[in-house]
Amino acid sequence: MNKRTVQKPVTVAAAALLICLILLPGLPSGANSAQTEWRGTTASGVLVTDENCPVEVKNEQLTFHIEELPGRFDFKIEDYRAYVTADYTFYNPADYTVTATLAFPFGRMPEYSNIMNENDQAVNRARYGATIDGKPVETAVRHTLSLSAYDNSADIPKLKNGYTDDPFFRPELPVRHLCFSVERQEKDEQIYAVLEIRQGSGMKIASGGYGFVEVGSGTELWFKGDEYSFWAFGDLKEEGYEWRLYKDADHKEKIERAVIAYGEKTEQTTYEEFVFSSYREENGIGRVDWYNAFTDFLNENSYGQDKNAIYMHGQAFDEALLMSWFVYEMSVGPGQTLRSAVTAPLYPSIDAGYEPPVCIYEYLLSPAATWAAFGNLSVKIETPFVLLDKEGAQMTFTEADGGYAAEIDRLPKGELIFRLCTDPSPKKTTFLGYSLETLPYILWAVFLFVVLPAAAAAAIVIVVKKRRKKKNKT
Repeated sequence: MNKRTVQKPVTVAAAALLICLILLPGLPSGANSAQTEWRGTTASGVLVTDENCPVEVKNEQLTFHIEELPGRFDFKIEDYRAYVTADYTFYNPADYTVTATLAFPFGRMPEYSNIMNENDQAVNRARYGATIDGKPVETAVRHTLSLSAYDNSADIPKLKNGYTDDPFFRPELPVRHLCFSVERQEKDEQIYAVLEIRQGSGMKIASGGYGFVEVGSGTELWFKGDEYSFWAFGDLKEEGYEWRLYKDADHKEKIERAVIAYGEKTEQTTYEEFVFSSYREENGIGRVDWYNAFTDFLNENSYGQDKNAIYMHGQAFDEALLMSWFVYEMSVGPGQTLRSAVTAPLYPSIDAGYEPPVCIYEYLLSPAATWAAFGNLSVKIETPFVLLDKEGAQMTFTEADGGYAAEIDRLPKGELIFRLCTDPSPKKTTFLGYSLETLPYILWAVFLFVVLPAAAAAAIVIVVKKRRKKKNKT
């Protein structure tokens, strides 16, 4: 076998090794779960919800009080004491009194927490809130839908004092839950159903299924099995949708069989009643916030040319999707300067791919752009833990009494992100999701049972082909 002959099986072996590393399922590191990262939540500075507000921020003192790091498996809100205080000095340059509504978003509940409940809300209200010139002010805890990273222009308008004025989802809109079935001719027969929602039908249909696709005449939702159900929003019109059945997932072999509505689950209700059927007042979320977040959720998951198909992706609407806010009012007289401070909980992300784990904190600075002007920013991290990467992209920290400090004479670009750990040099324990302790054994097993057989098979094929060529020449 010459050099060129050997090169091909080696290339095949390398490719096989790479594919196996990518496709192998994650293995646990020690006794821990295979999950190595838990998302926390971002905190943010106070922002003004009123447009064209002349009030300026002269300075902000940002203090992080982090006496403990959260646990991944035993986290409880009532026992957790890490928080951030944003202390502002405001100035009103106008010749009139300004009364502004201020909002402080402090994020969703972290992944390592249980679903938000009434006790958590009570803890947040008792421990945290706002003051003006050192005196507590009435602070409301509000909630909005949060499916992606915080964005001023998208998230601030979600804070409404009444039901959202949606062009389709109105409180009195009729809603029906319909169930359908098709009779199998054979016990093991596979049936794939397509529900086409025709464009211009004037209604929306919500369901799970296993997929959807936009077509020229509307939108298709795909199902598998012999029983299907969906929620219809708006006036139900039989000409607005159509069922088609197939024997295969590619929808090529059509089945001529009837799809029949059945059962008592075809009841009709109103959209408002439908929204609050899953509402739990004990969780401390206002009815207006729940209604508006639910409506935003349906709109976010609407597809098709006229958004007539609501595909849920297996995700249900619940409290875990809500961002929490502190909202309060502040009045500043002409030429007046006053101080206002807001205190909120801190929920970092946890990277357990290190030993010991690393906690990552993110504080959003960009919302401060809503103010007419912004002066200097001082940051202090009061903690017994080690600050990793003291020189960040936004600020450079130095060691100070009880922690670390930094100061800058302007609003930095980007967000403030820092990492804390109990050890100054945490060791990386995972690679591509695999424990570094078990990775050599995995690679050896892959080499023995995958790479070598693949290389041997490739070499045999090449040798056989060369021998056939020689025989053909002779």
